[in-house]
Amino acid sequence: MLKNQADRLQLFSARQMLLSEADPFDTLRDCVSQAKRFLDAASIAEVLDVLFEQEPNRSRVLDSVQGIFHVGFLIEKRPQTIDWLKKFACDVGLASGHVVFESTIISRELGELSGQQEVPTTIFKAFEHEAGPANYIEVLMPNDAGGFLTDWIEQEVGTHIGFTLTDPSLFLDVQDAFLAEGFEIPAFMDGRPMTNAAVGASAIYFDKSHGGRTVRIELCNCAACV
Repeated sequence: MLKNQADRLQLFSARQMLLSEADPFDTLRDCVSQAKRFLDAASIAEVLDVLFEQEPNRSRVLDSVQGIFHVGFLIEKRPQTIDWLKKFACDVGLASGHVVFESTIISRELGELSGQQEVPTTIFKAFEHEAGPANYIEVLMPNDAGGFLTDWIEQEVGTHIGFTLTDPSLFLDVQDAFLAEGFEIPAFMDGRPMTNAAVGASAIYFDKSHGGRTVRIELCNCAACV
């Protein structure tokens, strides 16, 4: 892809919608719709074209990950939020594999940011289809944000685009490619993947400043990885 073509890809963000004064029902519906539009419009190759400068690094990542990807974002958790998410996901064609579970990784990050050991966080997932690997969304919901939520949304804490390795043995090679492109591993991860025992999977974050914001890529070892 030519660089000027890649630059036209707008990387996923829900910040503007979440910080608006719109009704929470409408805001969440719009966020889910925007996430699905990104999944439909983008590809892993296009995301890498935007964020990577060196073709060898780009190729190392592209050759090591599955064709599926996902996007995630953080929202306020209300009593009706999960019911709303199930409805909105179905409305936009994310009707499969609805899963609700407790996070290990993002809860640790939010804890560090708020001076606690962790902030328990619920995750909702919805997939495009049931037949084999599929693109999906993740919605991250701190159970008690303690007054930090607006700041976290403003800073896009938790917002990410997720890739999945074809083989865990490729991790170090892919990590080297990200680090060579100026990405950094968040300090709370201590330089290594973290595991959520509840879903039996590991993931690591790579963060990079791009276009006036911090862009995060999550690298997973399987499709159920936060």
